Amino acid sequence: MGKRSEISGLRKDGSEFPAEASVSRLKLGNDTLYTVMLHDISERKNADRQIKLAMEEALYASRAKSEFLANMSHELRTPLNAILGFSEALQIGIKGPLSEEQSEYIDAVSQSGEHLLSLINDILDLSKLEAGKADVEEEDLDLDQLIDQALLLVSDRAREGKINIGLTSEHDSVHLRGDKRMILQILLNLLSNAVKFTLPEGSVSVNVTATHGSDIELSIKDTGIGMKESDIPHALSTFGQLDGDLDRRHEGTGLGLPLVKSLAELHGGKLELNSEPDVGTEATIIFPHSRRIMSDQG
Repeated sequence: MGKRSEISGLRKDGSEFPAEASVSRLKLGNDTLYTVMLHDISERKNADRQIKLAMEEALYASRAKSEFLANMSHELRTPLNAILGFSEALQIGIKGPLSEEQSEYIDAVSQSGEHLLSLINDILDLSKLEAGKADVEEEDLDLDQLIDQALLLVSDRAREGKINIGLTSEHDSVHLRGDKRMILQILLNLLSNAVKFTLPEGSVSVNVTATHGSDIELSIKDTGIGMKESDIPHALSTFGQLDGDLDRRHEGTGLGLPLVKSLAELHGGKLELNSEPDVGTEATIIFPHSRRIMSDQG
């Protein structure tokens, strides 16, 4: 087999071109023959340049989009916080008692504002991740404490929806190294999603599996509306929302699951989804064993 290398060739008109040279050696008795074959690779080189240029342009466009979204999110937060602040002031009667109709209007403004703020926060976080600007502040964390904190934050919404929610597994305390805010955000997004898509009298359960020498598996399972297996990739895409009348009645940003997936991957983990229509969904975050703090395992 001949040895190949890239060289510059010279055409009859004096112009240079990139060529691939293949040199072969052949023994004929006491004689040794060398053959050299040149192959014009101008088209391949040009195609490689075009691909590289397209990738650079796509990367630039992605970063520009992320920076734009991040800047816009910052600009929108200030007036929105003012709207929410004044709404809360009116709700508590700082300007006097409200009529029932006025109270309903203020509640609608407040709920819409909270939904918009949630969307802005998700956009800001996701744009930072896409732009590679998310800083992971690692510390030793007690996973059970974070789960309890997240459950407390969604408990009111679960109670309003008549949904049973809680930690179902019995296990030794699990400690890991990670970013507290990010892991709490993972829990809140998954729990909020589960509560949002679960009908009254349904349930949402949290389960942790972390046997000695294994990865940490954190599962959140609901008895909600579920989705088809073919819809899962779409649900994991940015701004991905599923069609259907029931889905339309459940407001969402379409950013929760992509954000969870990105945050898990930032910790070297992954997100797995299993779902069935009218049965429910199970979302599992798998953190690698390397993140466990074994000295705290007892």
